[in-house]
Amino acid sequence: MDFDSALSKVGEFGLAQVVQSSLMTSLGILLAFQQVNLAFVAKEPSFLCTDPNIHGEAVCQMEKSCENIKFVDEFTSIVSEFKLICGENYKASLVQSMYMIGVLFGGLIWGPQSDAIGRRKTLFAGIVLLATTSILSGTTQTYLQFAFLKFINGAAVGGTGLVIFVYSTENVGASYRVLAGTMVQVVFALGIAACGGLAYLIRDWRQLSFASGIPFIFYLSLYWILPESPRWLASKGKLTQAEALLFKMALRNKKQILRTDIALARPTKSSQKEKVSQPQSVGYAEFFRTPNIRRRMVIQIFTWFACSVVYMGLTMGAGDIGSNAYISLALSGLVELPAYVACVLLLDVIGRRAMLSGCNILGGLACLLLIFIPDNAGSSAEMMQTMLALIGKMGVSAGFNVIYIYSSELAPTSARSSALALCTMSARIGGAIAPMVAPYGKLMMFRVFGLLALSSGISASLLPETLNQPLPDTIDDIENDTKKTQ
Repeated sequence: MDFDSALSKVGEFGLAQVVQSSLMTSLGILLAFQQVNLAFVAKEPSFLCTDPNIHGEAVCQMEKSCENIKFVDEFTSIVSEFKLICGENYKASLVQSMYMIGVLFGGLIWGPQSDAIGRRKTLFAGIVLLATTSILSGTTQTYLQFAFLKFINGAAVGGTGLVIFVYSTENVGASYRVLAGTMVQVVFALGIAACGGLAYLIRDWRQLSFASGIPFIFYLSLYWILPESPRWLASKGKLTQAEALLFKMALRNKKQILRTDIALARPTKSSQKEKVSQPQSVGYAEFFRTPNIRRRMVIQIFTWFACSVVYMGLTMGAGDIGSNAYISLALSGLVELPAYVACVLLLDVIGRRAMLSGCNILGGLACLLLIFIPDNAGSSAEMMQTMLALIGKMGVSAGFNVIYIYSSELAPTSARSSALALCTMSARIGGAIAPMVAPYGKLMMFRVFGLLALSSGISASLLPETLNQPLPDTIDDIENDTKKTQ
């Protein structure tokens, strides 16, 4: 029998999968710490020149540079440590961009390695790098040392996050994969909220780096606790090992079956010849040769890019919105939870297209409205800023969740992995660009975020609906419209 048939006998989402997924997804809290602690580690404190006594941005307008800079806020950061102010302030945003570029490279490296040598080994390598780079970043003595370590740290986050998502979803039944995948994102959102609390308790950037990295050491034990993915073993022809793990899962799920009941089909000579004769995977250029697939891919790539820019921008900039940076970041994480609940409840009711378009338009309008609320206009204005920013974050978080599912359904079966890889790459590029917008001020930042989210929501309405529709197998199916998805 095939793997999915065996999995249905073992239990599609029993105690074994719940325990394994819980252990894996709990790592998402620490991954969130790595990503969003930069909102505080790279935050600019208030500063003044003590001789002469000049405050704030006026210091940067002095004819002669001030030699006696004093930082007056109650927290420290790499800005205060390495004097990244005035003409050097772009370096704080540059670190965040380098981190996101690292996330991009991590996905590109860890993905193939995970498929080649297995989930456990690549997960272990990622955890080792995460612990090492997190702790060492707190000991750096120069800006370049810190930036290099955050780049490697980003690569480890991107790669480890990919392994967590794949492991958590590939060994559960098809009807539970959306739930398992959504739980990965829910835990990450909880990690964002928890990071706000951790940064409130630990105001020193070096100590915050240590606190974010040391817990990874305990997760090294997962290498000996978690088994290898049985689906991966089966895909590599290690059928006896896969059957053994499936049987253990069945026992934990209290399924009364025999080992022979889940015997996986062995490949025959004819099936091996057929596999060799199958066409090679579709190259990226094929997505742009013909009009229908080209239109789909251009819209999806832009939507992934826009969602990533706005999501990362609002997450990393949460500390600059409202009167309390720690509460704002915590709320920024918590507001994602109702967004994911809404997706689970509504996605199969109103459809993918309407959900994606509506959520992104909502997020875009909220960001654009923030332009009209002035800073330092009292507590009511600050509350309105926070509320609109949270609405924007909720909208784009829901949109980001939808686009993961929607893109996998829009792509043809023969090229689904390649299509998702291309879309994910555009999202990582968007995440790297997002921090570069902040130095231009809140007005420009919310204008860019609002227009991107709004335009992506409008363009998404041009995509075909996939709810309850047969999915295309090949690019020819899309071009010839043999399987209607409109």
